Amino acid sequence: MVTNAICALAAVHDYLMRQVAGHQVEDWQGAKSLPRQFFDFANSQIEASREKNGRYTATDATAALQFVSFSLFVGGHSGWELALKVAGDWYETTPVLSHEQPLRAMWELDNTAKFASRIFLWFDIFSGSSLSSSEGTSLIDSFPQRSPS
Repeated sequence: MVTNAICALAAVHDYLMRQVAGHQVEDWQGAKSLPRQFFDFANSQIEASREKNGRYTATDATAALQFVSFSLFVGGHSGWELALKVAGDWYETTPVLSHEQPLRAMWELDNTAKFASRIFLWFDIFSGSSLSSSEGTSLIDSFPQRSPS
């Protein structure tokens, strides 16, 4: 599914590059366009994985985070919120938020989960700052609070 999500991103990038170069290109939003086919297939794989596992996995989150980039490539007006929510729903199931030492918990994740968690936090921080909000998608307030020593 990550491969299909990356292919969707690559296909929309190719579409935009060819459009800028003045070439005649198909509408990337059309149901039969290559970016849309990869996007829809990866999206159905994410949902099938959630149904099979009862929750999102780190691989699902990684694929969904590619959709955030996809949305940004095509203007960033919509679509990224749901993809970021998928990654956030997965992140909430990791031991990081409940661990006494969240950074240590993050380092103990497998490589896929480490990658997904880092990208998720990066996108979560920037979505919160660009929306001028700490509510909604941001999980920053979920981290255990420490009093200064």
